[in-house]
Amino acid sequence: QAGTLQTHIRIHSGEKAHQCQLCNAPFIQTGQLRVHLRTHTGERPFQCDSCGKKFTRSGHLRSNERIHAEETPLFHKSKFKGCCAKRSPQRLIEMAETKMDIEEPFLETQRIQSETAVKEEAAEATNEMEATGHQPKSGTKRRSPKMKKATVDYDCAVCGKRFKKRSNLKDHERVHSGERPYSCEWCSKSFSKLGSLGVHLRTHTGDKPFKCTYCDKGFTSSSNCEIHQRIHTGEKPFLCYVCKIGFKSRYELRIHARTHTNERPYECNVCSKRFSQASNMQRHVRIHTSEKPHQCQLCNASFIQPGGLRDHVRVHTGERPFQCGFCGKGFTTSSNLKSHERAVHAEELHTAEQWI
Repeated sequence: QAGTLQTHIRIHSGEKAHQCQLCNAPFIQTGQLRVHLRTHTGERPFQCDSCGKKFTRSGHLRSNERIHAEETPLFHKSKFKGCCAKRSPQRLIEMAETKMDIEEPFLETQRIQSETAVKEEAAEATNEMEATGHQPKSGTKRRSPKMKKATVDYDCAVCGKRFKKRSNLKDHERVHSGERPYSCEWCSKSFSKLGSLGVHLRTHTGDKPFKCTYCDKGFTSSSNCEIHQRIHTGEKPFLCYVCKIGFKSRYELRIHARTHTNERPYECNVCSKRFSQASNMQRHVRIHTSEKPHQCQLCNASFIQPGGLRDHVRVHTGERPFQCGFCGKGFTTSSNLKSHERAVHAEELHTAEQWI
């Protein structure tokens, strides 16, 4: 096909016609760009049936599956001739496109690997070459998944936290420096990580590609979807070491921990009152600014906090969820119920408190 030939010719010309809109990284093939975009969005569409681990690339999933099955690598060796005689990623693409035979020294049952699998392996090898700037040498064997790769750890100079990748360390260092180099063109909100910007952009586009398997609710990131699904499963894997209460997310645990440490890192610029959560501080600031962003759709009354709107809506619906235990009278808010009990049932309340 003409399109396939044009794609192949770019291997020789070095032309990279497909560019990432988030970081401007160029790629020869659309498939390479599609795989690259997952580094920004956090999408991991390939899941292992054995251990549940998720991957950005099908090749990474296959490598993981071989660990479970104790298989040998897909390409042990290959022999071929032609314009791309070296065993390069580009040559693998050409082999897949021209349907040339590849030696596969493993069981006949494993020969069901398709042309698509070969292309994907080749595309991943091409991405690796573009990332490192080096082409694999002829005859170089692919590393078996069971062979351990020598790693270098990168330590944060501020807090000592350790990372496997230098790029992850750089992202982490911005936590200490406060640097946010990635800005949204729509709302000017800034982020310390490029991936965070990629997820944020979906709030403007409305794209929610990650669906809950229980209720089909959509999410902008896979991590938010996983946290949401714990509502259905009841899973709370993050445990407070002080009181042993479990939480669905690491963020919830971090917020809860401040009840033990009394840490209040968020300070009001107007009155210096401090808060344990940024959202609580933002709601508080509206007291000073008189901003009332929560508006009733029935009468246009506006409120500083969503709780105020929720209580107000009960005026229209007639809902009275707070019931007096002495006379059965219902109220729209818990504060109204308490006022009623103190005013009307003071004696009964006093007697009840003595029995407690």
